[in-house]
Amino acid sequence: MRIPLALERRPDDLIIANAISAAVIVAVFTLEDSPVRWILGLVFVLILPGYVTTAALFPSRERIDWIERGALSLGLSVAIVPLVGLMLNYSSAGIKLSSIAFSMGAYIALLSVIAYYRRMQLPEEERMRLEIYIDLDLRKYPIIDRVLIVTIVVVLIATVSLLVYAISSPGGGERFTQLALLNGDMTASDYPTGNNGTVIVCIGCNEGEDTDYTLVIALVAEESQNYTSLRYSESLEGYNAMEIGEGLAVNVTVVDGDWVNSSFSYEFDDAGVFKLRFLLYKQVEIDGAEPYREVYLWLTN
Repeated sequence: MRIPLALERRPDDLIIANAISAAVIVAVFTLEDSPVRWILGLVFVLILPGYVTTAALFPSRERIDWIERGALSLGLSVAIVPLVGLMLNYSSAGIKLSSIAFSMGAYIALLSVIAYYRRMQLPEEERMRLEIYIDLDLRKYPIIDRVLIVTIVVVLIATVSLLVYAISSPGGGERFTQLALLNGDMTASDYPTGNNGTVIVCIGCNEGEDTDYTLVIALVAEESQNYTSLRYSESLEGYNAMEIGEGLAVNVTVVDGDWVNSSFSYEFDDAGVFKLRFLLYKQVEIDGAEPYREVYLWLTN
């Protein structure tokens, strides 16, 4: 079976390239962690930029064959995408998934127009052309050729299947928890330094599952660093009168991939230099356990 693609008369290849480009841009905003998004993204990044560039540079069928055209497409894509990323890094758009998708989509569309214009400037018999031959009758081939054909088909199917499985079932990746403090204006500056104030305690979970934590907030003397007593509270809301050496404990559950932000207000009357410690434990029972994360503030009264 022969499948001719009349690229010399109708730019089917450029139409397909831009259709994939548009599908990737839509997938960026509508699909999350989908195999379709990953497969289209690989084609979008590793093939299409180089292919349309090659089509614009070599509109004739005489200069290079399809094997060379494919190799150039891959090589140019690897070179073009980092250059676009570098330009985005120094622009107001920055390097974000949306800005990369729109920038590469615009690049593919622009080079497609140039490629189509240059192709149409050539006589029809000189324009690039693609014909796909499919012959399913293997009986006319020698036994060795038949074995090779079947082997190649099996390997291709296995490779595609493994790629789809790897994309649809990614590894767990690094698992971690983030603990941070912000001031009352939700910025990481101008923290309170006196005997009363308010901070926002931020806990981010990336543990691969919903996680139960215990947050202990303790006011300790500069020379001791450790709390000697512990009391539990349902929440951090309201002003908390802190005693030196006492820890305030709150149980917190954070959904994987999410943050919990809690406002904490404190006050104390003792004079001196103190350390307000925020200790996060990755379990509910904390007796004898080491804190999983810690941040702190130095306070003076």
